[in-house]
Amino acid sequence: MIKGSLQTELNTYFQQKNNRKYPKRQVTASAFCRARQKFSESAFIELNHQITQQFYDESFHKKWLGFRVLAVDGSKYLLPDNASIYDTYGGMTNQFEKKIPMALGSCLYDVFQGLILDSRLTIYKGDERDLAYHHMAYSHKKDLTLYDRGYPAFWLFAAHQDKGSHFCMRVRTSFNKETKAFAHSNKKQEIVVLKASNQMKVACKEKGVSSDDILVRLLRIKTTKGEYILITNLLNKRRYPLKAFKELYHLRWQIEEGYKKQKNWLEMENFTGRSVLAIKQDFHARVLCQTLGAITACSAQGAINDAVQGRLLSYKINFVATLSAMKNTVIHLLFNTLSCEEIKQWLFSIGQELSPIRENRSFTRKKKVTDRHKYHMAYKRAL
Repeated sequence: MIKGSLQTELNTYFQQKNNRKYPKRQVTASAFCRARQKFSESAFIELNHQITQQFYDESFHKKWLGFRVLAVDGSKYLLPDNASIYDTYGGMTNQFEKKIPMALGSCLYDVFQGLILDSRLTIYKGDERDLAYHHMAYSHKKDLTLYDRGYPAFWLFAAHQDKGSHFCMRVRTSFNKETKAFAHSNKKQEIVVLKASNQMKVACKEKGVSSDDILVRLLRIKTTKGEYILITNLLNKRRYPLKAFKELYHLRWQIEEGYKKQKNWLEMENFTGRSVLAIKQDFHARVLCQTLGAITACSAQGAINDAVQGRLLSYKINFVATLSAMKNTVIHLLFNTLSCEEIKQWLFSIGQELSPIRENRSFTRKKKVTDRHKYHMAYKRAL
């Protein structure tokens, strides 16, 4: 992320890369801008996919009853005010008839490790379910994906069924006749058969998935504020008891925290260019930064777990401190100029920045009001 002028950032980059004691101009800002126009955002996408896969292949990662727990959700992004960007992504119009460019983003997020397995950026009026379908290419049979109540659709259930993967979605009472009947019953859970309507058969054909009947399990989850219904294809009541799903679905909130990290600490909407290519580059580069930060925090967490054992509270690595520590060090990591001992010392220093975990803490959600301040005082940028 650029904090000073582009030339200052370039000078600092080469100072770090070449281990100089002072910054020196080696590449001009105009040369960088020309080179950037030839650089595809796909490099960041592929690198993100590769490092996440390597992490899972080589590292221990937390699971829920044998499943890697993922979540899918979308978010809207405010883009720079530029006609070509609006023509590409669309947006909204304010009360003065001014066109405001915006885009829809979506990601596949590991709720325990904080990694982004896949991310997409599309037009403002894009379909979140379609983005979720594309994310499925990066999940496997031992994954359990959580969705909020905007996602349920027969064809998406069928896509999971065909792939052999598992899902858990919050569903509206009015979703179909089965959910309506279940909501008005006294049952805590029920296994029902879903049949595709004519409209859903067409949707299934378009997506290339089966329109056969699907067995699903409906669950009634009670909270202090009321109750809601979950729908899942985890049918075994003994292996996956009803009481486990309340805590499971609460894990979905971690993806909301992930978006908070993006928009505040990584300043995702603070773009460094005014072209469509620059938007794509910035978006996927910062997703990669978030993933690298999560992997670094996971590595440092393993080193401090023994040190905090026996304390009254559990502790986790401070993520914003991790991002800040990464900015210059990641240059040496990418060019493999650090020894194993230096990496251990770096992780140890990150491990000294801890945040306590306060279980079951909640706050009353305040009614949203218009806030003219783009960035919150408590969430400083980290890079």
